[in-house]
Amino acid sequence: WVATTTKRADNEADDSSNDDDDDLWGAAKKEAEASKAREADRAKREEKMRAEAEAAAQQRMAEAAALGEQVRAKREAEEAAEARLREEQEKEAEEARKAAREKALQEVNDVKNTIDLDAQRDLMMKYEQEFNDNYSAGASPSSDFGF
Repeated sequence: WVATTTKRADNEADDSSNDDDDDLWGAAKKEAEASKAREADRAKREEKMRAEAEAAAQQRMAEAAALGEQVRAKREAEEAAEARLREEQEKEAEEARKAAREKALQEVNDVKNTIDLDAQRDLMMKYEQEFNDNYSAGASPSSDFGF
């Protein structure tokens, strides 16, 4: 009789030991599942943060490109305005030169050729008189040198 009681006690001890093992195994499985869930959540958060950082970097790149495009467009507009101003100044200077040339040409063309015959006759008589006084044939060459 003692032998059967001992077997029963061993079986009961084994059963309680199995129950404890099952409880520990279940708790470990639950902990592993919870750990996997936390790991998956952490991975999702990290992926989300990476995606947000990538999107922010892309946005900054797009903004920088847009700003660069604005600066380039502004510089081109300023260069075009400067070129137009320079071209306009050159055109005005060319027109001024052309107008001055036409005015000078008109002044030259407006001069009338007139001959004052009386004044020319008086000038020739005066010239002949002076020539005869200074270079007359009756004077000796030595008198010109004070001899």
